Amino acid sequence: MQLSDVRRRAVDFYLRAGRLGRRWPAWWAALIIVAAVLSAGLMVLRTQGRDVAALRADLAEFVARQAATGTTPIARPSDFASAFPESAPMDKLLRETFKTAARVGVTVVSAEPRDAVPETPADLAHASLALRVSGPYSGIKSLLGELLVRFPGLTVQHLRIQRAAGQGASAQEAALTLHQWLRPRGAALATASEGR
Repeated sequence: MQLSDVRRRAVDFYLRAGRLGRRWPAWWAALIIVAAVLSAGLMVLRTQGRDVAALRADLAEFVARQAATGTTPIARPSDFASAFPESAPMDKLLRETFKTAARVGVTVVSAEPRDAVPETPADLAHASLALRVSGPYSGIKSLLGELLVRFPGLTVQHLRIQRAAGQGASAQEAALTLHQWLRPRGAALATASEGR
């Protein structure tokens, strides 16, 4: 064997190893990605399985507690509507709106109470309040959250938030319509007759 044959074999081996070396990273990368995706999927399945088991245990505990106390967790429609006020508390709603807005740093640009819509067979009676407010987004969000918690039956019918023109980047303007749903006339009678 001559020196040139050894060199030629060494060069051939080097080239083959180089070609294989270029192919192996692609295969190894694909194998690593597949392994990572499979392990992530298995972790998600285990987590969901534990969550489902915890939810089932909570539901079983809740049902057992309800059975022990003799109460039913399902509210009847008359119970739901009995939480609503009989008449629209617009004065109180306006006072709370201005007070809460001042506390959270929001300016009430306009507040327009609208006449109550009478009850129909297809709809509950309700009164509306159209508001335009400006301030930081977090303040507007806090204002809405506090009003919705304080007044049972108060819902947001319409909400539009946009960046305030000519003010800072965090200043927003919101136009919204709040509906205060009112108790149906028959709900008070049904609740009183059930209590006997």
